[in-house]
Amino acid sequence: MKILQQFILLNLLFTGLYAQNEGFKNKPQAKNDYSTIYPQYDYLTPPKGSLNSRIYEHRYDQILQKILFKGLPEYFDVQYYSSPSFGAEKVLVVRKGVIYYNVANKNIWSTYYHDIMSNSNLNGIEKNKLLVKRYELQILDKDAQLLEKLYRAVLSKTRHRIYKPKEMNRVALGNDGTTHLFSIHNLGIKEGEIWSPKEGSRMHRLVRIHEKLIEIITKNETNQILKIHQSLRIETTRLVNDLNFVTLSFEKNTIDSIKDTIVKHLNEYADIKKLMNQGYHVADDLVYKIRKAKVRTIKSQENYYGYSEFRNWFNNTFVKDIRNVYKKELKNLDFGYLNIDLNLDVYLDLELDKKNFKLMRYD
Repeated sequence: MKILQQFILLNLLFTGLYAQNEGFKNKPQAKNDYSTIYPQYDYLTPPKGSLNSRIYEHRYDQILQKILFKGLPEYFDVQYYSSPSFGAEKVLVVRKGVIYYNVANKNIWSTYYHDIMSNSNLNGIEKNKLLVKRYELQILDKDAQLLEKLYRAVLSKTRHRIYKPKEMNRVALGNDGTTHLFSIHNLGIKEGEIWSPKEGSRMHRLVRIHEKLIEIITKNETNQILKIHQSLRIETTRLVNDLNFVTLSFEKNTIDSIKDTIVKHLNEYADIKKLMNQGYHVADDLVYKIRKAKVRTIKSQENYYGYSEFRNWFNNTFVKDIRNVYKKELKNLDFGYLNIDLNLDVYLDLELDKKNFKLMRYD
């Protein structure tokens, strides 16, 4: 009887899978609707607030402070914390020209699991259940500044991923892996975290940079000054540049603000009517290359997007190229109030209000 029941269950299972597969063949989009979403993003997400944390999470944090974070400065410039499911927790801190690295010899969560889950007084916990190795070295100003620039770049992109209702039941949250938390002191503490980033992604490169940095620290047995390899500096700089060039959907308002500011500035400082009379094509669609919050160059959009047939329209007509004029007018415009390391290309299509001789956005 038991064998018969098992046969019936298996038959129902395979019948259901076959029917589901046939349904997907008839409706290709249906397969996408049932696909699983793995939340491995290529950006950091804000960590959960303390008010939404459970009691055992607060107790775990208290034990970390007593054991892993002991001896670290009260304030930090930047901080990296790694919490694997089974490996040892570790923390790296840079503060005023000194780099600190603490690592436990085994997993703190599992070692103090019963203390975390109980209601016992944590002041009396046994602290010698594990050992914490501590490193402290001086770090060159240029290396500390490069790390801070990296943290500013990555944390400026931190955001939540909000799922649509139909996506909610498709999200597969991982259980075992490593959570990486990055923090910077920048008018208060700004934080972002990532769980086991996908190999090759920007966030994976971010973690690898810290792993290489930690490797240099732990192998530094004689020198009191941390000597970062030039190859690691280059790798870090490349990631900073890549992060600064990323445009996320939530930044659309910032880009719109930049476009509006450019138009307003040109209308205020350029004599549009005079330029028109001199034969300039004032309402052109151009790409404004902004580097370190300043307009550095202006390119034609055909050249920028790489059209297969680029026609130098200005050389074939009496109309003059406006790019150098606009570049001169915009040289004093500073977008530093938006982002200290603003680097992006902004495409702006202009049109002309011929009645009032004013430029307007066409896009």
